[in-house]
Amino acid sequence: MANLNPYEILTVVLLFMVLPAAVFGTAVWKIVREALDLKHLVELGGEERIETEAIVIEKKEELGGIRRTVRKRYLRYEYRDGFGAVHRRRAEVPEEIWREAREGGPLLVVYSPRRPGVSAPRAVLDQAAARAALRRQATGSDDAARS
Repeated sequence: MANLNPYEILTVVLLFMVLPAAVFGTAVWKIVREALDLKHLVELGGEERIETEAIVIEKKEELGGIRRTVRKRYLRYEYRDGFGAVHRRRAEVPEEIWREAREGGPLLVVYSPRRPGVSAPRAVLDQAAARAALRRQATGSDDAARS
């Protein structure tokens, strides 16, 4: 076996262990952050959220999933908050919303006044809120909250 100096060993370790772990960790963090952002918007009351009209910048369709057989549809949009700052986001959307959207066209979005960069298309937020309500109803947590 060839003699490896410590720098070569370190290079191998970085390339084959640390780099893939960093890439995987970044991907997981993005997924978790998106879920937490959507949860934040759902938990805000209707009066606490701000609706605005965004402009669709890009429509994209990708194959996802382990076997790359699941169609995922994304919209990239841009909006201005109440202070005039521009925010861009990318959101996975259901097929019907994706089909209706046009690049350069309007998209109704909701954002958090406390964290204006956190937003979601209104239709996606409505669906998430409906799922959360069904989940609460199924587990009976609404009854416990009223008591």
